[in-house]
This record gives sequence, structure tokens and C-alpha cells, in this order.
Amino acid sequence: MKDIKNILDDPKMKIRQYSLPEGYFETVEERVHDQIEASQRRPSLVAILRPAVLLACMFLIIGGIGYGTMKLTGSLDDRDRVTEQLEANLEGIEFTDEEAATFLETELSPAAFEEMLAVVYHY
Repeated sequence: MKDIKNILDDPKMKIRQYSLPEGYFETVEERVHDQIEASQRRPSLVAILRPAVLLACMFLIIGGIGYGTMKLTGSLDDRDRVTEQLEANLEGIEFTDEEAATFLETELSPAAFEEMLAVVYHY
């Protein structure tokens, strides 16, 4: 069997690996007091509004990228063309909102409604 050593007898274990900076405990109370005071201060208006402004900018950037992509691919032009075609087909036909709701409830099946949406929005 190996000899079991007491690790505390090892000279390497007696060397202090870590030490405190000079004057650490003299300044601890002051630093803690300063941190408490800093946490009790009211945040500035800029600090309050900054997250909201950044969120709004993010949505504008995402919307701009989406609009630019649709404009470059021609998706906006297709949608305008479909809208114009639907308006031309419905020209001269007048109906109230109640008549339209009744038609959709009675005459148009859910499958037909989904098919109409697929044609209008190209999905």
C-alpha cells in the first residue's frame, strides 16, 4: 500500500496562492455605500427611452428589408395587379356588408375560401 500523506504537511500547500490588495478592508465600507447610493438614483430619461427607441428602429429596419425584398422580387407589383383585377371584376356590383357576410357564411365553403386566399396572396 502506498503511504498516505497528510496534504497539509506538503510545503506547496502552505504557500498562499491568493492575497488581498493592500487596504482592501479599509475601503470596502465606502465602496459598498457608493454602490447603494448609485442603485437608488433615478435613471435618466435617455436610459428609460433608449430600449423603446432601439426596438422601434429594429422594426423599421426589418420592415424596410421586407419591403425592399418584395420590391426587388416584384411581389408588390403582382399584388397590385391582382387587386386591380379584382376591382375591375367587381366594378358596378354593389352590395352591403351584411350581404357579403351572408354570402361568405352560406355560399362559400371553407375549402373554397382557402383556395381564394391562395389565388389572391400566391401561397
